[in-house]
Amino acid sequence: MVYVPDELYFIPGATINKMSDLYRSIYPAFDIDRCHYLAETLKLDEWKNISTFSKGMKRQVSTILALSAKTDYLFFDETFDGFDPVIRNFVKGLICQDVLERNATAIITSHSLRELEDVCDKLALLHKGGLILQSDIENLKTSHFKVQIAFPYDYDETLFSDIEHIRFKKSGSVSSMIIKGNIDETEVLLKAKNPVICDILPLTLEEVFSYEMETLEYNFDAVLSEMEVENNE
Repeated sequence: MVYVPDELYFIPGATINKMSDLYRSIYPAFDIDRCHYLAETLKLDEWKNISTFSKGMKRQVSTILALSAKTDYLFFDETFDGFDPVIRNFVKGLICQDVLERNATAIITSHSLRELEDVCDKLALLHKGGLILQSDIENLKTSHFKVQIAFPYDYDETLFSDIEHIRFKKSGSVSSMIIKGNIDETEVLLKAKNPVICDILPLTLEEVFSYEMETLEYNFDAVLSEMEVENNE
């Protein structure tokens, strides 16, 4: 296995060439040609002291060293932090290439779920050291969705007691809900109530995470609303 931590460490005074020598002494499958190629592609000077590099460049160095190690398991913590969009997509492509061609397993942690949405096939959400949710990303995104619905008569949340929902908010005659369940079955139940409007919309992973956290009373929107009321008073 190889691990790229959030807080990077390099031997004092090290260059990419010195670090690659260290990696070669540890990882028997270390591909020095790949390391040279990636350093050249990213325009990183292999003879320059890494301590003079920017934050993003240092992370690029750690990433290409890890990918050149050609291990069975790759662990990345905040992998894309400091990368511009072009470098980010390039690194994502390299990781996917290792997974597809070498059958490697990549474990990526990030506070930005948008970074993971197009590269990971499984997702686990951690909170206070515990696992609160794990799922295939495709299943997760299809089992959580947003509904905007309206009726020509007065109603409240009890109308949807037969539907599992995480959030309910009503403004006038229009309500928005976050629903957890089978989208086709839910659509049948909703349309049986004869709404005048019924729109079903997909959620991003960040939205899924936010709504799941709300069920754990991790709702900062409510705190901000309370603060706003206090300030107005």
